[in-house]
Amino acid sequence: MFALVCAFACWTLAACSEDPVRAQDAAADAPDVDGFKASEGGADAPAPGDGQPGAESQPGTDGQPGKDGGKPTTYACPPGAGPKLEVGAGKAHATIASALKAAKAGDTIVVADGVYSESLTVTSGGSAAASRLTLCAAHRRKATIRSSSRALKISAPWVTVLGFVLDGQWGSKDIVQADDKADNLILRDLEIHSGKADGIDIGGGSAGGCTQILIDDCTIHHLLAGSASASNQLDAHCIVATDIKGLTIRDTEAYYCSGDAVQVGTDRDRWDGLTIDRCKLWTGPLPAAAAGFIKGESPGENALDTKANVQTGTWKGTVTLRDSVFYGFDLQSAYISNRSALNLKDQITGLVERCTLYDNEIGLRIRGGTGARGGVDGLLVKNVVLYRNQYHARLEDEAKNVTFHHNTFGQLIDAAQKVLAPSSSLYLSNAYKGGGGGHEGPGWVSDNNLFVGSNKPQRATGAGDKATLATTSTWVNYVGKDYHLKANQNAAKGVGVKVDRDGKARLASTPDVGAYER
Repeated sequence: MFALVCAFACWTLAACSEDPVRAQDAAADAPDVDGFKASEGGADAPAPGDGQPGAESQPGTDGQPGKDGGKPTTYACPPGAGPKLEVGAGKAHATIASALKAAKAGDTIVVADGVYSESLTVTSGGSAAASRLTLCAAHRRKATIRSSSRALKISAPWVTVLGFVLDGQWGSKDIVQADDKADNLILRDLEIHSGKADGIDIGGGSAGGCTQILIDDCTIHHLLAGSASASNQLDAHCIVATDIKGLTIRDTEAYYCSGDAVQVGTDRDRWDGLTIDRCKLWTGPLPAAAAGFIKGESPGENALDTKANVQTGTWKGTVTLRDSVFYGFDLQSAYISNRSALNLKDQITGLVERCTLYDNEIGLRIRGGTGARGGVDGLLVKNVVLYRNQYHARLEDEAKNVTFHHNTFGQLIDAAQKVLAPSSSLYLSNAYKGGGGGHEGPGWVSDNNLFVGSNKPQRATGAGDKATLATTSTWVNYVGKDYHLKANQNAAKGVGVKVDRDGKARLASTPDVGAYER
């Protein structure tokens, strides 16, 4: 779906490039009006994704995670309430494990540059926001913790870990594990790579789970289980969480994982409050052979996969996805019959706004159901751009109360990755596709969306839905995937979306259709 330059020197992605359709507005989230409210917490306070009616947010950054070049190589570890414990040659502690054993709530452990071959467990954390236990590298990503038998386990609350490289050494255990005691955990500015299990595994010890987890400004890649045969890919997720209440993933990039980039609800217990904000989740052909996978093989299933069983009462897991890009899940494999950027299913509700989905077999896979797992019930998709997908949105098993407002549906491709003619019957079918034994369910709304083509798809039922041909007079740079409008495409009425993808105010009565206001 989108492209980038990756930070790990051992894998070079010369073919990747920045996504040209992302807005360049760097304003912070701010409340406005329309359907859903902002979910971002304070600087160090992760907030659960809300996905509930409230205010409309403004764009954050351009949807790209922070780049290494924009951060200093030397920075101060945040001071704690207690002493600073130093680790390294000639320091008070020769090993990180020694410092952890001596540390108390409020202490800061500062680790000198170098490689530390340790398998660490944090069993004593902080007691409140003002007395966190902080474990940090003296210089960002200059200290490496490496172990083939789990690099780091957090089993205590109020812990912050930042600035490290964590190398799994292609071991078969999760590289970072946070159990149900790890409430209010912050994982910040980490690079996590080279494992045959999950990069970050959160919760799962009990149905009680853990609360308020923040993964911020991290790079997670090369989690590969199985072998070169597509039929023998095994799950190794970049991030997996279960039984969580409040997980925010922000400014983070995750790629080359043989499972999902992010999976929530693995054990199908109750979970809530997933927010993915300003992230980049993708896959593509491996630039070099690794862990039994051959060069050119494209690992992975979905950028995001949600799982749950029906729970008692009216519970639904909430998902909030903002200002993020999801791409590269573009070919069927023998391991999974359908690959998608967003595989949304099983008893969830939520919001997708200002995201970009491209180069996928399925961009948005929205799944209903009345069985033990339930299905999507209440999803708003707005100010999203989709292009070069085989199916932009696939609606299955009567997913309920799904609304598409002010989205731009660009080029479609066929199974051979060739661009479909916008006038073709396949294009009209695949922009909004019914599949998987069903179609859209009760409460389906589509309005003020813009489709590149000569006719609207069948499921584009709103009076404001519009199709327009790919001409230079309509789009700023259609070929270059810039879907800003050059000419007005006014709708007959507004649908309550007050600002466009860039944060520009929309006309109240006759806004432009699609993701951008001219």
